[in-house]
Amino acid sequence: MAQEAVTHTGVAGRRARTGSLRRDIGMVGLMFSSLGAIIGSGWLFGALYAAQAAGPAALISWVLAGLGVLLLALIHAELGSMFPVAGGTARFPHYAFGGLAGFAGGWVMWVGSVTVAPIEVEALLQYASNYINSSNLGNLTYTASNGSVVLTAFGYGVAVGAEYVLFSS
Repeated sequence: MAQEAVTHTGVAGRRARTGSLRRDIGMVGLMFSSLGAIIGSGWLFGALYAAQAAGPAALISWVLAGLGVLLLALIHAELGSMFPVAGGTARFPHYAFGGLAGFAGGWVMWVGSVTVAPIEVEALLQYASNYINSSNLGNLTYTASNGSVVLTAFGYGVAVGAEYVLFSS
């Protein structure tokens, strides 16, 4: 019994087979993808540490970084329309500079993706420690003799639970 390939219509009436990459995105998917990329605690850490190191001059670096990211976004948008392939961050350098550059681009993106969840949990614990440390549950952190903030056993438990609950999707 032969099965026909099920097709769907995406943006601009293009049709694709099931099992291949879809070239459309719904409004809800687009909204959550954008929110997930924009909202996070990592950028708050960046602003905090930049302001501590450079003071008000940190605004200049934020403007320069924003222009750099805008330039990279426009380049990726242009390349994405020229070469409609998955994994553009690794494939575009591979096309232009060879396998080593493609491998490096893919590896850097993988490391960046893997480190997002722990950074978010670290920020969550740092923000929540002001409220949880004063309760009867126990302290999330303590200050070591060298002045660094360290997680307690309860803090590690909360971190593992937050990692599981927030990022197990």
